[in-house]
Amino acid sequence: MATKEKWIDLFEKAVGRPPRVLEIEEGQKSDFDLKAIKGISAMGLD
Repeated sequence: MATKEKWIDLFEKAVGRPPRVLEIEEGQKSDFDLKAIKGISAMGLD
């Protein structure tokens, strides 16, 4: 489990933009699992 700040930083590096609020909520549901970033970003949450 990563911290929220580390998860957001890696999300920005991996996806090229900051996470949206709903993406952060999904990240929290996964206990900020770094491996979940790509799947969460592909969900198209707006």
